Amino acid sequence: MDYNFENNGDDFLISGAGISITNGIKTESSKMRATSIDAAKTFYLFGCLDVQNTGTFSFSSAPEGTFFDGSDLQWSDMMATHC
Repeated sequence: MDYNFENNGDDFLISGAGISITNGIKTESSKMRATSIDAAKTFYLFGCLDVQNTGTFSFSSAPEGTFFDGSDLQWSDMMATHC
């Protein structure tokens, strides 16, 4: 859901947003955990996903409260740091 940064992002922060990844055998889930957001055009990073040819995967969570602006440069830096 797009909260359009209503109430300075508070609606998004209490939305219960999360992610679940499954291959039918294994499931990983993570909920958004953050207390503040600074900008309307910022994205929450749940973590990094590595999928193998065999269908197996690994998911590593990013630190709680990790937001990024969606730029290629910032994404590359975050990938190098967290993945």
